[in-house]
Amino acid sequence: MQQALESDFTQLGDLIVQQTQTVVDTVNRDAMAAALANSDVATDRIQAFLVSNDQDALQTAITESIAGVQFFLELDLSSPADLLFFLPGFVKAGAIRIFVIASEPTGAQEPSTVVIDNLNSMVNLLSTMVNSTRTTVSTAHTVTTQSHTVECAPLQQVQSGSEPGVGAPHRTVTVIDGYSHEERGQVLAYFDAQKGNPPCEQPSGFEKAALAAAEQAQTQGIYDELAFMGVPGFEEVLQSWNALVATSSAPIITTLIDLNGAWEVGGVAGPVITVKGNSISIEMPALHLGTTAESMIASGALASVSSGIASDKIAASSSTDGGDAAADSIIAKRGIGSISSVAGSVLGSGVGVVSGI
Repeated sequence: MQQALESDFTQLGDLIVQQTQTVVDTVNRDAMAAALANSDVATDRIQAFLVSNDQDALQTAITESIAGVQFFLELDLSSPADLLFFLPGFVKAGAIRIFVIASEPTGAQEPSTVVIDNLNSMVNLLSTMVNSTRTTVSTAHTVTTQSHTVECAPLQQVQSGSEPGVGAPHRTVTVIDGYSHEERGQVLAYFDAQKGNPPCEQPSGFEKAALAAAEQAQTQGIYDELAFMGVPGFEEVLQSWNALVATSSAPIITTLIDLNGAWEVGGVAGPVITVKGNSISIEMPALHLGTTAESMIASGALASVSSGIASDKIAASSSTDGGDAAADSIIAKRGIGSISSVAGSVLGSGVGVVSGI
């Protein structure tokens, strides 16, 4: 009776665990479906934008693609089972997010820092998912040695397989029967290492080949299971995302107003500024000096500048604390007048620019 009750309680506990997991899987599946619905909307809207140049459709595509990816990024997954469960959905959401980013036209692109941070987060999560899945599958496949011991006569007898009598001198011989390829304790294949060899005559000479065959079966088993789960394809996606991040250009630092064009101070012609990406060139046409300096806009670091005016010192200043207190300014020709007072409203936080000294 006691054994029957214990068995019933064990079965009941297993049933509760199964039902709980079913509920969890259902909740996760519903949540992932909602996130992928955002990505589906993003796909529809970006296609509408590409067809009709509808700016509202573009903004909706950006918002929804971010929402689709963000769901997965905020899950804070750690369980191998959860990482595998959400892997296919995340790859779909990530692919749509990248498609939207690639479709954004010049002038309507998201800030480069936002895009690169988003891509890095995506790469990190996908890498964790793929590595966890590969590790889980690899550790589940094992090669196990099957062996036993026999009592044999002290010296090898002419008659093979002879055993000493009770109380007679003997030697203990370990017999490696074979090797098995197992997955989580279940034997998938067995490789005989004896092939009828007498137990007391060891080694048999077949052990090495049997072990190699078992290890080959293990390797093939891992490969087949990963292929069935689509992991090689996910690894290719990871490689493409890594390449995308690696080849992404440096973040473009933008000013709060457009610096391009001719500037003047007190009615006197000043510099003509041209901004291309993170590069600024300044011309002094009033002094017939052509381009006097060209520098990279720096963020939080000193930028070197070469000057065509020997009597002037043109240096780069940068700020990491931002705001008017940064004392940032744009290039100003000494003697023409200072326009550094414009800096507080022109330049964004952390943007280093060239200033006259």
